[in-house]
Amino acid sequence: MKSLNIAVIGECMVELQKKEGQLKQSFGGDTLNTALYLSRLTKAHDIKTSYVTALGNDPFSQEMLSAWQEEGIDTSLVLSVKERQPGIYYIETDETGERYFHYWRNEAAAKFLFEQNESPLLVDKLYSYDAVYLSGITLAILTEEGKTQLFGFLERLRHKVVRLFSITTTVLNCGKAARMPCLGTLRSLSTQISHCSHLKMSKCFTVTSI
Repeated sequence: MKSLNIAVIGECMVELQKKEGQLKQSFGGDTLNTALYLSRLTKAHDIKTSYVTALGNDPFSQEMLSAWQEEGIDTSLVLSVKERQPGIYYIETDETGERYFHYWRNEAAAKFLFEQNESPLLVDKLYSYDAVYLSGITLAILTEEGKTQLFGFLERLRHKVVRLFSITTTVLNCGKAARMPCLGTLRSLSTQISHCSHLKMSKCFTVTSI
């Protein structure tokens, strides 16, 4: 049986959340969760899961790489961006249990994933994969140049054997949306991704921004 190679494109961030009066730090992100559980579920079935993102050279980035490798996730497609770090988000939970997300990600390394000297080689490698998965909410942080490069790749991917899977996001409560640039382009971005996808899914959650 032929082995399968699946690439998951997105962003992992530093997660902060207050629990029992203490500020807890971990890592999270929708596409990272997908890669994590996909790797756990397919380890015994000759399926390789690669996470595609950009990190910095800081301690958080190194911890992320080590954690992913321990989970069996391939990190050969993770780019390193000098003088950049991962983004940060804080989860606030109100008295009813509703969660609100506050983001600090304007200069996150993943924003510049498709603008590095190594980016063309990265894209070429993705054509050899059997499937590519991505999420609109995380890729919305890309610069305009990054979006142009991404959608050029996705359009060409439609004519390849590679299968593209995407998840679009509906934001229920934008909060301070005007101060979160990615939300302003989320709808059009999701539409473009859906146009290129072979399988489309959707989800919804509440988000705000600092």
